[in-house]
Amino acid sequence: MTSSSHTSSIPLKGIVLLAALTVIWGVNWPLFKIALGEFPPWSLRCFSLALGTVAVFSVARLRGLSLHVPRQVRGRLVWAALCNIALWNVLTAYGTVNLPSGHAAVIAFSMPLWAAVIGFVFLGERLNLRAMLALALGTLGLALLMVDDFAKLGGALFGLIVLIGAANSWAVGTLIQKRTVWNMPLISVAAWQMLIGLVPIAIVAAVLEFSHLTTPSASGIGLVLFIGLVSLAVGMLTWFAIVHLLPTNVAAISTVLVPVVAVVGGGLILGEPLGLVQYAALLATVAALALVLIQPRPKPAEEVVPLEL
Repeated sequence: MTSSSHTSSIPLKGIVLLAALTVIWGVNWPLFKIALGEFPPWSLRCFSLALGTVAVFSVARLRGLSLHVPRQVRGRLVWAALCNIALWNVLTAYGTVNLPSGHAAVIAFSMPLWAAVIGFVFLGERLNLRAMLALALGTLGLALLMVDDFAKLGGALFGLIVLIGAANSWAVGTLIQKRTVWNMPLISVAAWQMLIGLVPIAIVAAVLEFSHLTTPSASGIGLVLFIGLVSLAVGMLTWFAIVHLLPTNVAAISTVLVPVVAVVGGGLILGEPLGLVQYAALLATVAALALVLIQPRPKPAEEVVPLEL
């Protein structure tokens, strides 16, 4: 089936799911910033990821999916989990502490740009004109945000460093993901990655933070439930439904638009800055992501598996 014929018959259900997922993952960023006011980073990630892991495993079981991990992919599963889950979750948490949530989302979602660089430097992949233009626009968008942040926030440099680290860890995890023939359901792959990534986070949280935790408010508990069950579990399952219903180049629109929702959500919910600089940075970044992700011809669904946690 050609791209045009496939796109012309896009089901309404797929579009609704795509819009819902974009809102869920976008709004998650300012809500996560609020939750960090009640929970330290490692503990917040531990609690929310534990909820999401249980939920995704339960869905896999209820759907009768095999949870067996073939021996030949176990090492890759661990590395993907450490990059996609453990590093991504911890680094984005510390980045969100030190930057406005919308800015943090824009930097973190620059992952496809870093994946292009990693593929070029380490894997010998070509950088065509489209990719080079995307990198230039993405760099411009990040520079605009950070110039504004450096003028206002003392922790901006640290936030920038850890969020670029998060984007790169996600990029490496995605390269592992798409270069592996898993021979198992992708929902089961996601469930195991979540569990493996949870283990080091839980250990560090128990050692460093659990003894200092105070009783959270009802809203704090509600935020943890939203992040774990809605943003993580429902978001993950919705993504897999989308890639089965829509061409991957259409599904990738969600990844492009999440930073837009995050920036606007941060402005509306947290009163974060929404001025000319933010809009210009957002426009440049969205254009860069669109150039990389929304290709003229669809790729196999397994190649784009974002794990927005």
